[in-house]
Amino acid sequence: MRRKEIIADPDEEPRDDPLTRTEEDASVEKWRMGWMGLWGFLLIAGLVVLNMIGREVAAEYHHVLTALIAAFAGVGICSTRQRRRQ
Repeated sequence: MRRKEIIADPDEEPRDDPLTRTEEDASVEKWRMGWMGLWGFLLIAGLVVLNMIGREVAAEYHHVLTALIAAFAGVGICSTRQRRRQ
């Protein structure tokens, strides 16, 4: 079985090459992942609290929960697209 060689465009910048990553890039990535983790924790904590309160009260606040989930998903999608562009 022969391996196919991928010929890169010499004018194109390397995208996610670990050899060319700077400390600043790593710092930004850690910061971004930290915030994403915090939002995930808050979302799960919110789900747990709403479940503990009861279904009647949670039914009144389902629109808030839906907005939080949509915002969290939107932030994740935007950060992924931004990373792909770089």
